[in-house]
Amino acid sequence: MRLAEPKTRLRILLGAVALLLLAAALYPYARDEWRHHRLVAALDSSNPRQRMRAAIMLGERGDARAVPALVDTLDMSVDARSREAVAALCKLGGIAAARALEAALHRPGTDRALAIEALACIDLPEARAALAGALNGADMALLQTAVVMLSGSPDPRIVALIAGAARKTDRARRLTIVASLSDAAGRPLAAGLVAILAAAANDPDEAIRGAAREALRWNQLNQPGSTGTWKPADPSAPDGKALAAAATRAAAFLLARQDPAGFWRTARSRAPAAGGAVSEVNTYLTPMIVDMLDPVAAQSELSETLARARRQIGGEIEPSGLVRYYGAAAMAGGTNRICGIAYDADDTALAWRIAPRSDPRMLAAALKTLRDYRAPNGLYRTWLSSSDGAECIDRGKDPNPTDIAIQTHILMFLAKTSPAEGQALCAALTRAVDDDRIWVYYQREPLVPLIRQRDLAEAGCPLQIPEARIRTGVAGQGKWLAAGRALLNPHTSPADRAATLRLLHRLAQGDFAAIRQAPPLLYQNDSTAKVPAFYWSQEYGYALWLRLYYEATRGQ
Repeated sequence: MRLAEPKTRLRILLGAVALLLLAAALYPYARDEWRHHRLVAALDSSNPRQRMRAAIMLGERGDARAVPALVDTLDMSVDARSREAVAALCKLGGIAAARALEAALHRPGTDRALAIEALACIDLPEARAALAGALNGADMALLQTAVVMLSGSPDPRIVALIAGAARKTDRARRLTIVASLSDAAGRPLAAGLVAILAAAANDPDEAIRGAAREALRWNQLNQPGSTGTWKPADPSAPDGKALAAAATRAAAFLLARQDPAGFWRTARSRAPAAGGAVSEVNTYLTPMIVDMLDPVAAQSELSETLARARRQIGGEIEPSGLVRYYGAAAMAGGTNRICGIAYDADDTALAWRIAPRSDPRMLAAALKTLRDYRAPNGLYRTWLSSSDGAECIDRGKDPNPTDIAIQTHILMFLAKTSPAEGQALCAALTRAVDDDRIWVYYQREPLVPLIRQRDLAEAGCPLQIPEARIRTGVAGQGKWLAAGRALLNPHTSPADRAATLRLLHRLAQGDFAAIRQAPPLLYQNDSTAKVPAFYWSQEYGYALWLRLYYEATRGQ
């Protein structure tokens, strides 16, 4: 027995080791199964955000039980994660998803543009049958949404669905199809869809001819190189009730997407396309939206929304009187970043003008720092710090440039706080307006400098941007230059008003598909920096739309 004891102990030890190894091997599986079980249980949560998160994660795992919750996410509440729900439904696919989406198209409250987008990426006959039903059914609003959302599909089967609907329908429906053919993201239409427009441009029916020619112009407007020149083929104004309903919808989008703290998020991508962008919080976008909406706050019923935004942005002004691009929370040692970004002249000027602090010493300190970073050409530099490499900034060839739009925001600030310095900056900016060295962050899409011409004129500086500079290099952005040009228009003539209303109608088609698919590109990183970055905002698009709508309909 004594001889057997060591062997027994060895067997016990080896058995224990084997069990430990087996447990270690099974642990990840068991942990994953436990997490999966928790996600499934969360589908019945009373918390809508928790339910949505679980559905998205289950969809990514391929669990069809997530379908009902994912489809429920595509509602009018416009949660920022609705895009993730569409991606999860696309990945899941399946007959159950196709049928649930088809039913949702006819359910009040569904965001039908997102449901159409999800159906279009499910490669099943059931999904295409649901799309055919939307194109051939009696619901004209659904028809328009379906055509706008499907116009960008490269799938020849979907192109054939649209072509078939255009051939087999009555005049009113054909007119809607022809008028709605446009890829919202600005990509070229498929050859089959261009052929529909080319044929309709010679149709005996005058209305169909006009709609086709306008659609062709709109598609040209969305191509790279566009100057944003918009002259609709049909000068008549669209249905006022439809635009009024769109205004209510746009205001709801802005309200739903505002964080309870008061800010709106910016989308950032590494390519000149908004798809796949991540979101960030900065101190630039919120005051830009406040600026855009402030003149129409009462009409749009967004006064309290803007008040929250002002309170938030005013809180970003630090004791030094300065503001950082990522806000006070991004200081060194903070929870969000491993280093503190430098103070920013642009955002400092925007914050002080939108939400000024009552302490005159803070204002004096901010003005003094700005003066310290005035360049020899009379313009102001971007970063209010030395380039020591510790501020989370991807600097380009010029480590501290004097960008054009930054000058406009500083000038608007100085016009209120130091008019003489504002006039000196106006003179310097007028001299340098066509200098390549100041077109740093707005080179690809000059929407903000274009719009700021109006604000500068009101501040006593009638700056004129050279026409050669007002051209976009990004697909889908010509329509925003058109909107910017329309904002400079005083709308004193019926023809000007009608053209703007037609533009607004186009932008609102398909429940604002143009804003969803290709929102305004506000600025980009310095092209000579190491990492490309492009910054987009659907919310700014809705704000611009609302401003144009209330200005064009004033007095009507």
